[in-house]
Amino acid sequence: MSAQEPNPTSSDSCSKRLCERCQGACFDDSLNRGSIALSQGSEMLKFPSNLNTYTAGKGAILPSDFEFHDWLPELPLLSASAECYFCCFLRSAIMDSEIGCQFEVQEISLKIAYAWLPQNNNMPFALYGMCLEIFRPGYKDAFETLRFTIDSQDEQCQGWLRVQSTPSLNFLTQEKISEMSAKLNKFPPSTSDFFPTRVIDLGADPEGEELKLVTKHERLDQSYAALSYCWGTPKDAETQFKTLRCNLHDRYRGFKLSEVSPVIRDAVVVCRAFGVRYLWVDAVCIIQDDAYDWEQESALMAMLFKDAYFVIAAPASDSCNEGFLSLTKPFIHLPFHSKLKPGIHGSYRLVQVPHPDKFGNPAIFYKLAVEDFLSSRWRTRGWVYQERVVGQRILLFGRIGLSAQFHKDDSTTVFAHSAQRYLNYVGWFRIMTGFSGTRLTRQTDRLPAISGLAKLYQDVLHDEYLAGLWRNDLCRGLFWQAEFPHPHRQDLITSLESPDPYIAPSWSWARDSRSVCVYGSQIFDLWQELEVLQQEFTLFDAKMDLVGSNPYGRLRSGKLTLRSKASEVPSGWDFVRKFDHLDNKERIHLRPDWKWFKEGGADAGGLTLFLLGSCIVKRPQPCYCHELSANEDSPSDETLGNTNAKEEQALDLGDSDQVEEDDQRLCLNCKKQLVVYGLLLHPAKEPGRFFRIGIFVSDPKTHVLGGMNLCQDWESRTIELI
Repeated sequence: MSAQEPNPTSSDSCSKRLCERCQGACFDDSLNRGSIALSQGSEMLKFPSNLNTYTAGKGAILPSDFEFHDWLPELPLLSASAECYFCCFLRSAIMDSEIGCQFEVQEISLKIAYAWLPQNNNMPFALYGMCLEIFRPGYKDAFETLRFTIDSQDEQCQGWLRVQSTPSLNFLTQEKISEMSAKLNKFPPSTSDFFPTRVIDLGADPEGEELKLVTKHERLDQSYAALSYCWGTPKDAETQFKTLRCNLHDRYRGFKLSEVSPVIRDAVVVCRAFGVRYLWVDAVCIIQDDAYDWEQESALMAMLFKDAYFVIAAPASDSCNEGFLSLTKPFIHLPFHSKLKPGIHGSYRLVQVPHPDKFGNPAIFYKLAVEDFLSSRWRTRGWVYQERVVGQRILLFGRIGLSAQFHKDDSTTVFAHSAQRYLNYVGWFRIMTGFSGTRLTRQTDRLPAISGLAKLYQDVLHDEYLAGLWRNDLCRGLFWQAEFPHPHRQDLITSLESPDPYIAPSWSWARDSRSVCVYGSQIFDLWQELEVLQQEFTLFDAKMDLVGSNPYGRLRSGKLTLRSKASEVPSGWDFVRKFDHLDNKERIHLRPDWKWFKEGGADAGGLTLFLLGSCIVKRPQPCYCHELSANEDSPSDETLGNTNAKEEQALDLGDSDQVEEDDQRLCLNCKKQLVVYGLLLHPAKEPGRFFRIGIFVSDPKTHVLGGMNLCQDWESRTIELI
C-alpha cells in the first residue's frame, strides 16, 4: 500500500479490512507472558527477562500467532487474499525485496515477530519494530527478514506500547516550520565571516519564479543554506541542471525555478519557508567543466557546510531528478486492542525499511530519524560523508519524516560524530574508517571528496598531509586493515602495479573503495597517545605528486622513504592464520590484504616484514626491571589499554615509565612486554621499492619468541614504499 492511498487509522476500520489469518499478525500484549507492572506509581507493559528470545540489555523478539505458507515467486495464496489489505502489503513487500526477484518455485513459511527493545537514557523498553521472517521448510533459521518500524498517532498506543510518535507527512506545515525554527534557535549558527564563492539568489519574493547565480561580493545577507543530496546515476547526472563555462553568464543573468532539477526545486521551497535567501548547490555554484574551479571549490567544501545557516539533507531522494518533500516509504496501519487493559485501543503504523547492515541482527531497530538515515542511498555517498560530518545544523528530510540534527547535541544527532569535536589524530581515524567504503561515481574523487576535511584538520594539527594520512602519525596511520580484502593475491598485486585509474599509493587506505579499520585494538591500544606508542622506523622523505592545485586532492603518485628493521619471509612458509607457530602457539599474526585463506598452502616466501612500532600489551605482567625512582609519577591503570576508555581520552603519563597496580609494578619500557607490529611488503619491479600488501603483529604473551624477540636479529633496511 503506498503512502498516497487512503489508509484507515482507527482500530475498527483497520480490523474490518483484515482477513482472519492476518488478525493474528496484530500485536498481542498478553502473549509471551506480557504483564502489567508498576513503575513510579504508574502501570506499564512488561515482558519477562527469561524469555528464550531475550538478550540481556538488548531486549526480546516477541513471536506473534501469525504463520503462513506460500510459494515463490508468484505468492499465489497472498495474491488470492486481495481484499485483505495486510496480505497485499506483505506481498508487495516480499516482491520488492531481493527474494522477490527469484524465479525458482519454492515453498516458504512466513512468521511475524515484534522487537521489544530498550530506549535511550535508561527509559523502559518499547515496541520498536516488526519483523517478517521468511523460512524454507525444514530450516530453523530465517533466510530473509524484512523490517518494519512502528509508530502511532494514538496517545493510548504511544503511552502503553511506548511506540514513537508518527511524524507529519507534510514537512512544511506552519506548525512543523515553527517546531524546526525553535530547534534551530536553540543552537545558534556559525559566526564565521566565511561565504561561498557563488550562491543561488532566490530573490525577495517568496513566490518568485526568477533565480540567479551571484558572487559573494553581491550578497545582501550572510546567511545561506547548503544542499546535500545524491546526483544519482550517470544518466541522471547528464540531465542535472548545472553550470558550465559555456552558460556561466546565463546563470548570472538569471534562470527560472521551473528549469532546475526537482531536488533543487524542493531545496528552494525549504529555504523560502525558513526565510533564507541564498542557497548553495554544487551543480550550480561550481563550474562543472572547469578543473581549476572544481579543485578550488572542493577544497572549501568542509568550511562551506560547517558555516551554513543550515544544511538541507535529502536522504529521501536518490537522484537529482527526485524531490524530497513528497517521497515517503510504503506504510500500513494495524489495529491494537490491549488484552491486559481492555480500555486501551487504537492503531499503529508499519513502515518498511531495509536493513542497514546485512551482517547484523535484523531485529535491531533505531529511532525513526536514524532509520531514515541508515536506510538511505544518500548515506553511502562519498561526497555526502564530508557534508554530514561537518554540518552543524542539519534539516534531515527522510522518507519517514523530517528531523533536525545538531552536532552540539548528542541527543539529536543520528550521525557517528562531529568532525568539529575530534580535531586530533584519533578524530582522523574516525574519518578514515567512516569514509572508506563510501561510493563515488568517479573513483579518482576519493581524496578530493575529503579534501575540505583534510584542510580543516591541518589547520589544527599543523602536520603534513600524505595521501589520507599524517606525517607525524604514520606509526598508527599506516597500520590499517581492509575489512573486505581482495579476492586473490595476484589481483591485488596487478592492481598495485598497473592501477587504472591511479587513486593513491599502496600504503594509503584511500587506494581503493574498500572499507578499512584500524587493526590492533584486541591486542594493544592503538588509540593511545603517540608518547605511549614507540615508533621503530625513521621517515627520511615523503613525496606526493599532485594532479592539480588542491594540496589535499588527486595524486599521480606518492612515496615514502623509510628505514627500519626488516626480514624477508623464508621460502616455504605458508599463509595460515597462525603463521610461524611453535607448540600450537602463535608467533606472528598476519593480516594480508587479500583472502589468503582461499589459497590453501600458498607460499609466502619472498615477501618482507617491515617493523613499524611497538607498544605495551594490554594487561601486562608485573615487571621489576629497574627501581622506581622517588620522583616518578604513577598514572592510573586506565592508561594501560583500558578497552572501556573512550577513544578520544588523552593519556598523561608524565615522566614515568612504571605504574603501580595492586602493589605490582608494571614497566612501560620493558622489552619483554612489548607487542611489535608492522607491514607486509611485496617487491615492486624497481629494486628497493615495495608495495604494502598487509600487516603483522607479534605478541610476547602468545609466544616466548614473539614481540621484540621476533625482530631482535633483523637487519635495518632503507626502502621506498610506493
